[in-house]
Amino acid sequence: FKIGELYGFKILVKTEESQKEGSMFKDNRFFIEGEGNIKYSYNNGHIATDPILASVNFLKALERIPAHIEKYQSDNQKLEKDLPVLREVMDSVWKKEPELKELKSQLDSLSRQINLSLENKDKNQGQAQATNVQGEKDMKPEVSVSAPTANIREEPSGIRSGQPMSIKDIVEANPGRIIIASPDTGFRQESQPVKPKGFKL
Repeated sequence: FKIGELYGFKILVKTEESQKEGSMFKDNRFFIEGEGNIKYSYNNGHIATDPILASVNFLKALERIPAHIEKYQSDNQKLEKDLPVLREVMDSVWKKEPELKELKSQLDSLSRQINLSLENKDKNQGQAQATNVQGEKDMKPEVSVSAPTANIREEPSGIRSGQPMSIKDIVEANPGRIIIASPDTGFRQESQPVKPKGFKL
Protein backbone atom coordinates (compact mmCIF):
# COMPACT_ATOMS: atom_id res chain seq x y z
CA PHE A 1 0.00 0.00 0.00
CA LYS A 2 1.03 3.64 -0.49
CA ILE A 3 3.06 5.28 2.27
CA GLY A 4 4.24 8.49 0.53
CA GLU A 5 5.57 10.18 -2.63
CA LEU A 6 8.98 11.17 -4.00
CA TYR A 7 9.34 13.42 -7.10
CA GLY A 8 5.83 12.43 -8.18
CA PHE A 9 6.49 8.69 -7.74
CA LYS A 10 4.46 6.66 -5.30
CA ILE A 11 6.29 4.98 -2.45
CA LEU A 12 4.77 1.57 -1.75
CA VAL A 13 5.35 -1.12 0.85
CA LYS A 14 4.42 -4.77 0.49
CA THR A 15 4.31 -7.10 3.49
CA GLU A 16 4.95 -10.79 2.85
CA GLU A 17 5.12 -13.77 5.20
CA SER A 18 8.39 -15.68 5.06
CA GLN A 19 9.94 -18.60 6.87
CA LYS A 20 13.50 -18.82 8.15
CA GLU A 21 14.99 -21.60 10.26
CA GLY A 22 11.53 -23.00 10.98
CA SER A 23 10.05 -19.74 12.26
CA MET A 24 7.57 -17.49 10.45
CA PHE A 25 8.11 -13.74 10.17
CA LYS A 26 6.78 -10.80 8.14
CA ASP A 27 9.04 -9.21 5.55
CA ASN A 28 8.45 -5.62 4.35
CA ARG A 29 9.57 -4.70 0.84
CA PHE A 30 9.58 -1.11 -0.52
CA PHE A 31 9.05 0.04 -4.11
CA ILE A 32 8.68 3.22 -6.19
CA GLU A 33 5.86 3.11 -8.74
CA GLY A 34 5.84 5.25 -11.90
CA GLU A 35 3.55 5.58 -14.91
CA GLY A 36 2.03 2.40 -16.23
CA ASN A 37 2.19 0.84 -12.75
CA ILE A 38 5.87 0.02 -13.31
CA LYS A 39 7.63 -0.62 -10.00
CA TYR A 40 11.30 0.02 -9.25
CA SER A 41 13.27 -1.17 -6.24
CA TYR A 42 16.78 -1.24 -4.84
CA ASN A 43 18.32 -4.13 -2.89
CA ASN A 44 15.26 -6.22 -3.79
CA GLY A 45 13.05 -3.82 -1.82
CA HIS A 46 14.82 -4.29 1.51
CA ILE A 47 15.91 -1.16 3.39
CA ALA A 48 19.25 -1.20 5.15
CA THR A 49 19.44 -0.93 8.92
CA ASP A 50 21.87 1.98 8.65
CA PRO A 51 19.86 5.27 8.66
CA ILE A 52 22.01 6.96 5.98
CA LEU A 53 21.78 4.02 3.57
CA ALA A 54 18.07 3.65 4.31
CA SER A 55 17.44 7.30 3.41
CA VAL A 56 18.91 6.90 -0.08
CA ASN A 57 17.14 3.59 -0.82
CA PHE A 58 14.40 5.17 -2.94
CA LEU A 59 16.89 7.48 -4.70
CA LYS A 60 18.95 4.44 -5.67
CA ALA A 61 15.76 2.89 -7.08
CA LEU A 62 15.11 6.02 -9.19
CA GLU A 63 18.69 5.95 -10.52
CA ARG A 64 17.91 2.61 -12.17
CA ILE A 65 15.21 4.09 -14.40
CA PRO A 66 17.59 5.35 -17.20
CA ALA A 67 19.23 1.91 -17.42
CA HIS A 68 15.83 0.26 -17.73
CA ILE A 69 14.82 2.74 -20.45
CA GLU A 70 17.93 1.98 -22.52
CA LYS A 71 17.37 -1.74 -22.15
CA TYR A 72 13.74 -1.60 -23.30
CA GLN A 73 14.60 0.71 -26.23
CA SER A 74 17.25 -1.76 -27.42
CA ASP A 75 14.78 -4.63 -27.17
CA ASN A 76 12.17 -2.66 -29.12
CA GLN A 77 14.64 -1.94 -31.94
CA LYS A 78 15.38 -5.64 -32.30
CA LEU A 79 11.69 -6.43 -32.41
CA GLU A 80 11.02 -3.73 -35.00
CA LYS A 81 13.32 -5.52 -37.45
CA ASP A 82 11.07 -8.55 -37.27
CA LEU A 83 7.86 -6.56 -37.76
CA PRO A 84 7.77 -6.83 -41.61
CA VAL A 85 8.18 -10.59 -41.45
CA LEU A 86 5.55 -10.88 -38.74
CA ARG A 87 3.09 -8.70 -40.69
CA GLU A 88 3.61 -10.84 -43.80
CA VAL A 89 2.92 -13.97 -41.80
CA MET A 90 -0.23 -12.45 -40.31
CA ASP A 91 -1.57 -11.23 -43.66
CA SER A 92 -0.74 -14.38 -45.63
CA VAL A 93 -3.15 -17.27 -46.05
CA TRP A 94 -2.07 -20.56 -44.64
CA LYS A 95 -1.31 -22.95 -47.48
CA LYS A 96 -2.74 -25.92 -45.64
CA GLU A 97 -6.06 -24.22 -44.93
CA PRO A 98 -7.97 -25.75 -47.92
CA GLU A 99 -6.62 -29.18 -47.03
CA LEU A 100 -7.63 -28.67 -43.42
CA LYS A 101 -11.17 -27.73 -44.46
CA GLU A 102 -11.40 -30.86 -46.62
CA LEU A 103 -10.21 -33.04 -43.76
CA LYS A 104 -12.74 -31.47 -41.41
CA SER A 105 -15.51 -32.14 -43.94
CA GLN A 106 -14.45 -35.79 -44.26
CA LEU A 107 -14.32 -36.11 -40.49
CA ASP A 108 -17.85 -34.76 -40.12
CA SER A 109 -19.14 -37.12 -42.81
CA LEU A 110 -17.44 -40.12 -41.20
CA SER A 111 -18.83 -39.16 -37.81
CA ARG A 112 -22.37 -39.03 -39.21
CA GLN A 113 -21.95 -42.44 -40.85
CA ILE A 114 -20.71 -43.97 -37.60
CA ASN A 115 -23.60 -42.53 -35.61
CA LEU A 116 -26.12 -43.75 -38.21
CA SER A 117 -24.57 -47.23 -38.19
CA LEU A 118 -24.74 -47.41 -34.40
CA GLU A 119 -28.38 -46.33 -34.40
CA ASN A 120 -29.31 -49.00 -36.98
CA LYS A 121 -27.42 -51.65 -35.02
CA ASP A 122 -29.22 -50.78 -31.79
CA LYS A 123 -32.56 -50.80 -33.61
CA ASN A 124 -31.90 -54.23 -35.16
CA GLN A 125 -30.82 -55.67 -31.82
CA GLY A 126 -34.01 -54.41 -30.19
CA GLN A 127 -36.16 -55.98 -32.90
CA ALA A 128 -34.29 -59.29 -32.66
CA GLN A 129 -34.74 -59.42 -28.89
CA ALA A 130 -38.46 -58.71 -29.22
CA THR A 131 -38.80 -61.48 -31.84
CA ASN A 132 -36.96 -63.98 -29.63
CA VAL A 133 -39.19 -63.20 -26.65
CA GLN A 134 -42.34 -63.61 -28.75
CA GLY A 135 -41.04 -66.87 -30.22
CA GLU A 136 -40.33 -68.28 -26.77
CA LYS A 137 -43.89 -67.47 -25.70
CA ASP A 138 -45.39 -69.21 -28.77
CA MET A 139 -43.34 -72.36 -28.43
CA LYS A 140 -44.79 -75.08 -26.18
CA PRO A 141 -42.48 -77.82 -24.98
CA GLU A 142 -43.45 -81.35 -26.01
CA VAL A 143 -42.98 -84.01 -23.36
CA SER A 144 -43.00 -87.67 -24.36
CA VAL A 145 -43.30 -90.37 -21.72
CA SER A 146 -42.33 -93.90 -22.57
CA ALA A 147 -43.24 -96.80 -20.33
CA PRO A 148 -40.27 -98.89 -19.19
CA THR A 149 -40.07 -102.25 -20.89
CA ALA A 150 -39.27 -105.28 -18.81
CA ASN A 151 -36.40 -107.45 -19.87
CA ILE A 152 -38.14 -110.62 -20.96
CA ARG A 153 -35.96 -113.59 -21.68
CA GLU A 154 -37.30 -115.84 -24.39
CA GLU A 155 -36.85 -119.43 -23.48
CA PRO A 156 -36.23 -122.11 -26.06
CA SER A 157 -39.33 -123.81 -27.36
CA GLY A 158 -40.13 -127.16 -25.89
CA ILE A 159 -38.62 -126.35 -22.46
CA ARG A 160 -41.02 -126.29 -19.57
CA SER A 161 -39.94 -123.55 -17.24
CA GLY A 162 -40.06 -124.35 -13.55
CA GLN A 163 -40.96 -128.06 -14.09
CA PRO A 164 -38.70 -131.09 -13.61
CA MET A 165 -37.54 -132.74 -16.85
CA SER A 166 -35.96 -136.06 -17.59
CA ILE A 167 -32.66 -136.48 -19.41
CA LYS A 168 -34.52 -137.76 -22.42
CA ASP A 169 -36.72 -134.67 -22.56
CA ILE A 170 -33.69 -132.42 -22.25
CA VAL A 171 -31.85 -134.20 -25.08
CA GLU A 172 -34.91 -134.07 -27.31
CA ALA A 173 -35.40 -130.35 -26.59
CA ASN A 174 -31.76 -129.59 -27.44
CA PRO A 175 -30.83 -131.74 -30.42
CA GLY A 176 -27.17 -131.63 -31.32
CA ARG A 177 -26.25 -129.63 -28.20
CA ILE A 178 -25.95 -132.37 -25.58
CA ILE A 179 -23.45 -135.24 -25.84
CA ILE A 180 -23.73 -138.23 -23.51
CA ALA A 181 -20.45 -139.96 -22.75
CA SER A 182 -19.43 -142.63 -20.26
CA PRO A 183 -16.54 -142.15 -17.84
CA ASP A 184 -13.19 -143.82 -18.42
CA THR A 185 -12.91 -146.64 -15.83
CA GLY A 186 -9.59 -147.97 -17.10
CA PHE A 187 -11.08 -151.34 -18.00
CA ARG A 188 -10.47 -152.51 -21.51
CA GLN A 189 -11.90 -155.67 -22.96
CA GLU A 190 -9.09 -157.77 -24.39
CA SER A 191 -9.80 -159.19 -27.74
CA GLN A 192 -9.69 -162.96 -27.91
CA PRO A 193 -7.40 -164.45 -30.49
CA VAL A 194 -9.12 -165.54 -33.58
CA LYS A 195 -8.53 -169.09 -34.40
CA PRO A 196 -7.62 -169.64 -37.98
CA LYS A 197 -9.97 -171.68 -39.89
CA GLY A 198 -8.47 -174.47 -41.89
CA PHE A 199 -9.08 -177.85 -43.32
CA LYS A 200 -9.21 -180.75 -41.01
CA LEU A 201 -7.03 -183.64 -41.99
